Amino acid sequence: MMVAAVLFLLMSVSQCAWGYEDGAPDSACSSLTPSHDSAQTQTTPSPFRISVNPTTYTPGGSSLTVTLDSPCGTPFKGYLLKVDYAEVNPITGLLGSFNTPAGSKSVCTGNGRTHQDSTNKLSIQFQWTPPQSSAGTIMFRATFVQSKTIFWVDVHSDPVYEAGKTTPPPASLVSPVRTTISPQGNGCPAKSSFTKDPNCGKTKGCFSDCVGDSCSFLVTWVPSTNSVNITLQASVASSNRYIALGLSNDLNMGDDSVNECIYDGSTAAVYNSYNPGKSNQKLGQDGLTLSSWSYRSQILTCEFVRMKAVGLSGQRFTLSGKSYILFFATGPSSNGDISEHDSEPAATGTAVSLEDTTVDISKTEITSPLVKAHGSLMMVAWIFAASVGIVMARYFKPMWPDSKLFGQKVWFQIHRGSMVLVLLCTVIAFIIIFVEAGDYSEISGEDFKKAHPVLGIIVTALCIINPIMALFRCHPGTKNRPIFNWAHWAVGFTAYILGVLTIFFGVKLEGAGAPEYIIYVLAAFVCWQIFVFLILELVQLLGKILHNDSYEMGEPHLPAKPVGEKKEAVLAKNVLLAIHIAALTGFIIALLVILNKGSE
Repeated sequence: MMVAAVLFLLMSVSQCAWGYEDGAPDSACSSLTPSHDSAQTQTTPSPFRISVNPTTYTPGGSSLTVTLDSPCGTPFKGYLLKVDYAEVNPITGLLGSFNTPAGSKSVCTGNGRTHQDSTNKLSIQFQWTPPQSSAGTIMFRATFVQSKTIFWVDVHSDPVYEAGKTTPPPASLVSPVRTTISPQGNGCPAKSSFTKDPNCGKTKGCFSDCVGDSCSFLVTWVPSTNSVNITLQASVASSNRYIALGLSNDLNMGDDSVNECIYDGSTAAVYNSYNPGKSNQKLGQDGLTLSSWSYRSQILTCEFVRMKAVGLSGQRFTLSGKSYILFFATGPSSNGDISEHDSEPAATGTAVSLEDTTVDISKTEITSPLVKAHGSLMMVAWIFAASVGIVMARYFKPMWPDSKLFGQKVWFQIHRGSMVLVLLCTVIAFIIIFVEAGDYSEISGEDFKKAHPVLGIIVTALCIINPIMALFRCHPGTKNRPIFNWAHWAVGFTAYILGVLTIFFGVKLEGAGAPEYIIYVLAAFVCWQIFVFLILELVQLLGKILHNDSYEMGEPHLPAKPVGEKKEAVLAKNVLLAIHIAALTGFIIALLVILNKGSE
């Protein structure tokens, strides 16, 4: 229950695209308009739609399925859906009720639903139950939020009529204008590509994502004495977008010099900006001259001249005699300002000079060595060491009663050694990832990805708390010893479950650079661990029945020196322990190799 409560709290807390952390407020129900600063609703056809099945309802009858989806494949981050009257002179009354799927919540006095997280969504379904009495002709209305500055307000479904009733004439309806693409997806923006410049690596330096000669972005440069002629080219599906080139001394965001080309639908402009950390600061157009731009067939091209000299108090980096990691990103813009990029920027992986025209480099999957070290240490801690330590404490206390290891019982020394290794690996990994990120860093994407850093902090805290509790434990046989036993077990086992869960979430992050199949290896480990627990529980249960000598959570009645287990049980446990440690060794070696090999 403790684990379930923690997970519930974590999954309930997330950033939201509406400008509110938990979706649209009730105050937005009338206009359906997000309260985003300096942003206006899109006037182009929405790439999102509302579909209703069936298309008629019966008062008090079966529910209808209302689907918000994206036939174009463009994800949306937020939404506000409500049911409303479709007639000019409606029959007033109740408008039925929605269910509340995971990730949504009730708004508009129960007549609407909104998101609770800003993860990318392609489809979400609701069940709408009709009212007991007629509501006349109704419709479903929604606002879709693609990003903070890009959203479509009041997209309508087709009218939904009461079954068996005469269809009201169109003049009596609110006459919604469908601003969405067709149900088949006709009108979706085409995914554009263009041909690679044949002069790449010859007379022009190039950085691209080209496969063969087909590209979705391309950066070229031609140096001269005091400047560099730079061309940015990328597939851009709509207006109010930017394409940007970043120069960095490392693989992390922060202390980056950026040049972006912003297209607002009628013209394009190029700017300097600077990333001091996770944000972007606009710096103006000093040292830049836009030579030409075009937007054809959804391909935005910007050619400009950038001075080599350092400028803007050092925030426009020099290009003379210097090499940088190159980043390329696209994203939404508003009023000349750029917002967070759509996805992880493409990067060169190695430093490149914009004075070198022999360069023809493709984007590289970037994974920091510190991230790999963090993941590797956490796997050693929670997949290997914690598994050994927990098994020893739970199932091997009665073993080897006459044997000592460095003056202590064998099981205790192995348990303590394993848990010290867990503590050291976890704390070191925790420090490493904070050094890599610079500070606490929120992760975008699905809920489970956002939960990773929060869970990591909780696991580290529990990992530190448990040995501190052990330092102040009561002696065996004292009155309060059972309280310590249960508390020690609860904290440790909660940390173990959350630790393994956090690893599952971590390997799915883009920064981990782990291949998809690593999940199957982790799942196999979990199945093995559960199997070992079940077998040892069975052996221990049989031991209790045949020879009552095992330690319990409430153990004040135990003798100071317990007798050993029967030979058969000892042999079985020894064999299982050897097999378990061998299996854990195999799992940890496989996981470390897969993680550090990457997704190649």
